[in-house]
Amino acid sequence: MSREALKSYLLIAMVGLSVVLTTYLVVGTANEHPPIDQGFESVYVGRVPDYNDLVVPWQTVITSGKEEGRLLNPNVDSYYFLVENIIDSLSFDGLRVNWVMSGIDLNELKSEGVFLNYGHWDSSVGFDLTSTPLGEEYLPYPEIHAVYFNADSQRIAVFNYELGAMWTQQAHFNTDYVTELIEEVERQDRTLVYPLDLNKSDGIVFAPHGRQEMLRLIISPRETDLSALKQSFFPALTAREIQEKDGSTIVTDGVSGLRIYPDDVFEYTSTKESSGPVYLPVRENLEIAIDFIGKHGGWPARSSYLRRVNKVDAFHSEVQLDFGYYAYGYPLVADDSSIEVTLQGGKVTRYYRNTVSPVNLEVESVNRNVINYLFALNIAEREEVGRVRKMYLAYHLGTKKDGVLDPVWVIKGEHKNIYIQGYTGDIVEISAVQGGA
Repeated sequence: MSREALKSYLLIAMVGLSVVLTTYLVVGTANEHPPIDQGFESVYVGRVPDYNDLVVPWQTVITSGKEEGRLLNPNVDSYYFLVENIIDSLSFDGLRVNWVMSGIDLNELKSEGVFLNYGHWDSSVGFDLTSTPLGEEYLPYPEIHAVYFNADSQRIAVFNYELGAMWTQQAHFNTDYVTELIEEVERQDRTLVYPLDLNKSDGIVFAPHGRQEMLRLIISPRETDLSALKQSFFPALTAREIQEKDGSTIVTDGVSGLRIYPDDVFEYTSTKESSGPVYLPVRENLEIAIDFIGKHGGWPARSSYLRRVNKVDAFHSEVQLDFGYYAYGYPLVADDSSIEVTLQGGKVTRYYRNTVSPVNLEVESVNRNVINYLFALNIAEREEVGRVRKMYLAYHLGTKKDGVLDPVWVIKGEHKNIYIQGYTGDIVEISAVQGGA
């Protein structure tokens, strides 16, 4: 990918995806492995404002209009049975097609009705509605991730999580028929049903029930090209090298320094003063950082994205940009950011990098079950993380010194963030929240 194309890709990602880590939760086989018997509120994972953070696969919420409802976990076949039959029962007779677009309003879900969420592990994938009464003639947007049937007002709402948008439209449907369909699924599928208090939730996001398989990633050995790396930072070859006892190598020209650690980790710092303006917009800093990373180490994957922007010192235009990336469908996380760039007045003052290129990764041949998410939440509760804001599976770069990447449950809470080893339940890392999860 060219430098300009990569710039465009990341800038679009920043604007369009709200610059947060996209995370994935994939549902397990709930019927075969029922979760620990706990109250629903203790296992609820609240949605943060960005609708790309968590995607809920194959779940149905039945609301009662009394600020409460039920949560169902049908299997995939039963889920499609519900979706197709309910949509096929819709009637638009005598109604003018007039979709009204707005931001996602969760109060819409507090009426009597049925919320069908068909979020795929890839949030860009929606359910194919072209062969239903919501097909080309009626559908307001091609990619739709959920449908809500409001029985009180005989209104249908469709959702797109990527846009954070919903469209509402009057539609007739038979509530008795819908109830019969749901009861049939409950009987045949033995679907687990949980009480739901909509008053205590930030949105419709729930962790998956049952077990989750996640493969360990094996790292293929690769020697870092130290000469090329040093040449990219110090092309004049006037720098001197210092060997440290911890195995790291320091390269410095007296103004800037590069510390190269084993396992593809390095940190660059510079005291060069900016000759540019005191203040630069974030977008210009981002363009400088993108260009700098491309020249010094390159991008580890095409799935790289901007995670976070921290304005360290607005007066001196000091800003910190954190970048991440994916491998095998999951984000790669570390104690620090995978790639972190600090700029002041348009000059890079610090560049930290802890990466493993996906081309050097392969999956282990043995499937392993990660610990149940309820078990992970119990650990988080014991550590007093506070109300859970995000929860997702990822690979942790802290284990790469052993030649592998192990999965972790990442739980971001109101007071603390915690990383829990996916196979053993051991705490990999825990830290206090600094200005938000």
